Amino acid sequence: MQQTQALEKESRLEKEKIIKYKGTARIRLKWLHFRRNEPRELDDKHVQDLKSRFQKDCRRLDVRNHVPAIIDQQHLDSALRVSRIPEGVLPKNSQHEFPELDFWAGYQLECLHGRHRIQAAKQALSPPNKWWTVDLYLADISSELKTALTEEYANESEPSDGEIYRKIREYHLQNQSSLETRWWTRLSPHRAKNLKQLFQHQDFTAAFDSLLEIPGLLDGMRISTLHKMFATRCDEVTAPSSVAGPCLLMVREVLHYLRHIKEFWSDLLQQDKTAMEKVDRVTVKTLELTAPWASTVDARILRGKVLGGEVFCSFSQREREEIWIKLQTFKELVPSLYGLFEDIKILEAWANCLKWVICFSLRDIVSIALKKIYTGANQKIDSALVQETETTFKPVPASFAYQMDLGCR
Repeated sequence: MQQTQALEKESRLEKEKIIKYKGTARIRLKWLHFRRNEPRELDDKHVQDLKSRFQKDCRRLDVRNHVPAIIDQQHLDSALRVSRIPEGVLPKNSQHEFPELDFWAGYQLECLHGRHRIQAAKQALSPPNKWWTVDLYLADISSELKTALTEEYANESEPSDGEIYRKIREYHLQNQSSLETRWWTRLSPHRAKNLKQLFQHQDFTAAFDSLLEIPGLLDGMRISTLHKMFATRCDEVTAPSSVAGPCLLMVREVLHYLRHIKEFWSDLLQQDKTAMEKVDRVTVKTLELTAPWASTVDARILRGKVLGGEVFCSFSQREREEIWIKLQTFKELVPSLYGLFEDIKILEAWANCLKWVICFSLRDIVSIALKKIYTGANQKIDSALVQETETTFKPVPASFAYQMDLGCR
């Protein structure tokens, strides 16, 4: 039944594709436009790799390298007249020489994929050669066909784990099983197993889903590492004699970290969802694991990048100034998914050592086991020492429960 439905859908889309396809043309790069972060955020490393290749040969006439774009029939008719194309029709056969289609000042032709190759071409090609081969479709195509055209990734970089997660969740919530399945197939068996295991935990799934509102964070997603949070009864530990070894990662703490990531970035941007959507991967990569409130080096570097527009580049100067003021008030490292998964590596090593020095019952959680052995020896009543810098400490008021919490940390 499912195979029949899939074949019917494929046939329907192919028929629509034939009807809506209006031909192919050479189009100057200056007319080509992509919506912000669609179909994917720009990866400068991939752009530079393509640029190096394009300086030798960009093969833009190869049908596999064409870029699809959508256009209103009225705009297409006007462009055909402006370009004086004979008979007002674009060729649909690659055996023909594709004519150059020109537009008027300020026009933006919406492309559906090929962002990286177009950006690389802008940097690599000489002014007379700044054009690309574009397949044109009418703008009134169905959302299904638009999605199919958008998600063709010929000569594009492989999608990141974060992008795969975002697409799977997006299509799952939209109940578009065929599109969701297409993204599942991009995962290796190991990574697919890890992701399915994640989806069995509603609280963790909800925490990861909440980060979808901040696209730049998703670059730190590591599906291949998820099993370390969920391996063998992950909220419990087993005795040191266990062959499999205990899963000592503190799951509640990891869940807290995930929620903390969302809270930090939400607070930084005043809970503005529109602003959160503008945070890109470069911004997150630059800020993550820095501490501008404590490090003068971090503060100096980040101040120049934030106020200079190198990060938060989609924000106005005034907005960046407000973000910088707010950023300095956070007394902590800037959190991110990358930071979380790096911490999990450290926690795993720490946990494997800890199991040999602490006795765990079969149902002990790490934090509970630590509290059981805390004595408060050598501590002053109602006080605790907290480290402020690498060399200085200060006493703070602390109940026995707070002392125990600090000791476990």
